[in-house]
Amino acid sequence: MKALLADGVKTFHILSPDYEAGKIQEATEVAAVEVGGGTVKGTIEAPLGTADFSSYPLQAQSSGAEALILNVSGPDLVSAVKQVQEFGIMAGGMKVALPALHQSDARAIGVEAMKGVRFAAPWFWTKNEASTKFGLRMKEITGNAPGWIAAGTYSAVSNYLKAVDAAGTDEPKAVLKVQKTTPVWHC
Repeated sequence: MKALLADGVKTFHILSPDYEAGKIQEATEVAAVEVGGGTVKGTIEAPLGTADFSSYPLQAQSSGAEALILNVSGPDLVSAVKQVQEFGIMAGGMKVALPALHQSDARAIGVEAMKGVRFAAPWFWTKNEASTKFGLRMKEITGNAPGWIAAGTYSAVSNYLKAVDAAGTDEPKAVLKVQKTTPVWHC
């Protein structure tokens, strides 16, 4: 939201999944827009597993909002982004943003459909020298550069195993004591 608000976008429409986590994230996004001086023109809650998103982006477009926030993930996100492109929502001038994007979703959506879509990711494998080294090594092993979930999991497990090794045991209190005094290694 901050990046869009900083670019002068003032009106938003938010599409979220119709379950509790989606409602919580939507409320957080509405608050962020309002704190940033923007206005939410509307929200839509789509049932989980929706295959046809066509009416939702069209509703957002007709609201007059400058940006559509797609607060969905997985197969729902893949369908929604592809349908946003199919219906020319961005070609019509509306910005489209994703609060989070998993690398696997980006691959499933495809480069063409992702063109112009803004997204947030807490980590990317070319972020710095250490992450690039890690990313290239993982790419050698798996054939793919790691996404942020894989990197976070690798970092968490590596830190835990190093603490177990340093503690000489896997007893939780001993491991925790080591973890509290050891800098966290991250990719």
